[in-house]
Amino acid sequence: MIRKDSQRQSAKEIHKYLMAKKSFNESRKSTIQKTLALTAHSVSSEHSSSSSEHRSSNGSTRSAFVL
Repeated sequence: MIRKDSQRQSAKEIHKYLMAKKSFNESRKSTIQKTLALTAHSVSSEHSSSSSEHRSSNGSTRSAFVL
């Protein structure tokens, strides 16, 4: 009986550890994605500010929208 309780306790600890690790990894992923999105945005906005209008091959101009 004591052995079963200790096994259950260790299983709870492992589960708690895995859940904490999972949430940490997910928050780290979202931080990386936000950083990449911001980097991409700043690079594209720098590019579009230097050439805010792109000329297409038929001569018409269109404004570049950066989301």
